Amino acid sequence: MAHIDGTRHTGKMALLTGARSGIGRATALWLAAFGLSLVLAQRAPSR
Repeated sequence: MAHIDGTRHTGKMALLTGARSGIGRATALWLAAFGLSLVLAQRAPSR
């Protein structure tokens, strides 16, 4: 898989909200595929 902007992102971190479903989930999976570590924030623990 190609790297974003031609650079490696291993060791980088991103904060992502809305990663439970839909576009947020797809974005989380996409960023993880490029080697980013993710912090996933959600509104409520029960959701």
